[in-house]
Amino acid sequence: MAYSPHCRYFSFDAVTAVSFGAPVGFLDTRSDVHGLIENMDKAMYLQTLSLYPPVSWFARHTALGRWMFVSQRTDKEGLGLFMEVSAHLRANH
Repeated sequence: MAYSPHCRYFSFDAVTAVSFGAPVGFLDTRSDVHGLIENMDKAMYLQTLSLYPPVSWFARHTALGRWMFVSQRTDKEGLGLFMEVSAHLRANH
């Protein structure tokens, strides 16, 4: 079942408001701020894949695996982008 974009915007704004003290602003802009929702959707594939034990071992024990599967705040996409935005929200509220 596909939800309207506004339902997703509300959900993300509600969760970030409770978690960080302020919403990201999806409802205010009526858009995917910083492409966060799109990035989360893309990142879910790799996150799900990393639950598979051989992939999990690879991600934890090799430099290439960490580079491929472990998010950093400096990442420009995926969960790293969300980590950076959430750090900014925490710092400003």
